[in-house]
Amino acid sequence: MWLDVPEENEGGRRMHERHGFTVVAAVPLATDVREIGFWVMTRPTADR
Repeated sequence: MWLDVPEENEGGRRMHERHGFTVVAAVPLATDVREIGFWVMTRPTADR
């Protein structure tokens, strides 16, 4: 399972880390207004 969290959202990153996610990459994104970065986070899923 993976998700993206804006780099400016430290609280969101910490919350996902408490639930087992880890940062595996940082991805830059430029808009016409400003540059935004995202953390790509992942965690293992249970086999079903």
